[in-house]
Amino acid sequence: MAGCASNESEEKVVKCIELLLSRNANPNTFSRNQMTPLMYAAREGHTQTITLLVAHGAEINIQDENGYTALTWASCRGHQSTVLKLIELGADKTLKTKNGETPADVAEKNHHSQLASLLTVTSNSSLLGKLQNVSKEEAIFKYVINHSNAGKNSRICSASNFGDVQLFLSGLELEHLQGLFEENEISFRALLTMGKEDLEKVC
Repeated sequence: MAGCASNESEEKVVKCIELLLSRNANPNTFSRNQMTPLMYAAREGHTQTITLLVAHGAEINIQDENGYTALTWASCRGHQSTVLKLIELGADKTLKTKNGETPADVAEKNHHSQLASLLTVTSNSSLLGKLQNVSKEEAIFKYVINHSNAGKNSRICSASNFGDVQLFLSGLELEHLQGLFEENEISFRALLTMGKEDLEKVC
């Protein structure tokens, strides 16, 4: 836990944790407030350490005394790459804290609006599962990059013009569907909330 909570470079932390794990250190031990090594690593943004811990059996969705998971801690601190890695490894975005907050809520509360938007979008599995065989997180990451390159300052989830729909579809490599969405006057907000049946009617 001390190694995972360190603010040393990621390279040093990984070497330390790797050595400890090779000596049978328990990756699922917890502190008095029920925090695990994985939570400390997530809090500090040690993405490689998280991968190492999970590979050695660290349970990814354990909650501490306040209901925080590793994903919640990473969201709280605004560590985007860590959040994406945790989601890739199977972190549950719907688990709530004792205050009833999801990781997206916690990110928003701590002024990480872009990350909160990303967590909200990646939660829409019905939409992203429908739109071809691209990794959900990869698609969203491409969208965020495209959105930034376009010089837009508005939040991802509050966008409601066809420019954002075009950027999102571009991230999914589905530009050919843009005309269908424009023809049906589907805004970006509507696109994110559409169910499978609604998408099938459009496509």
